[in-house]
Amino acid sequence: EGIETKISLTVTAVTPTPILMKVLQQFNQRFPQTQIELNYTTHEEPIESLLNNSADMVISSGMMEHYELEKSTWHTVDFLAVTSPNNPACLEGITEEDLNTMTHIVVGGRKTLEKKVPANLVQNANVWHVQDFLIKKELLCSGLGWGSMPKLLIERELEEELLVPIKSKPIIHKPLYLIRRKSECCGPAHAYLWCLFLAIVEEKNLSGKLNG
Repeated sequence: EGIETKISLTVTAVTPTPILMKVLQQFNQRFPQTQIELNYTTHEEPIESLLNNSADMVISSGMMEHYELEKSTWHTVDFLAVTSPNNPACLEGITEEDLNTMTHIVVGGRKTLEKKVPANLVQNANVWHVQDFLIKKELLCSGLGWGSMPKLLIERELEEELLVPIKSKPIIHKPLYLIRRKSECCGPAHAYLWCLFLAIVEEKNLSGKLNG
């Protein structure tokens, strides 16, 4: 029937897991025979995996435009700059310049940091590089530095005041995009997964408007 045996999905590490799991559960009910190869990435741009044919569909925060790609705005992730209540980064009156002298914890390598701050600050800053957001959260809760975290991942820590927002840093709203290649002929499983991703976010937006 032309149903794919496998679909490779690469997502950025800030992809909201509850939404992702809900989509995959619905997909598995409809296409239980199709294997999902799920890859999380922090160091590489997921779009690159589309261009080198190692992924069929990606979720990315990248703004790359390419004539071969079809992109749809999918979700928005809120990032908060946070630290432990015991870290001086949370004190009143702390400025951006003060933060640049304090330990900054970043997921990814130096290239990731260069996308966020000026190059001269990258060279001078005291930066710790970690592999994922869970490790980063543990370091932040231990008072070892400050850094930006997806709000969804630290809601409990904020509620229990294990982490506190840094007042001098604004909330960053980062859009996520659902992307695939235009040139590939999509099978029924691929087409259904694409529609599921879009439908579940439309459902969330509609619910938010009704509750608002």
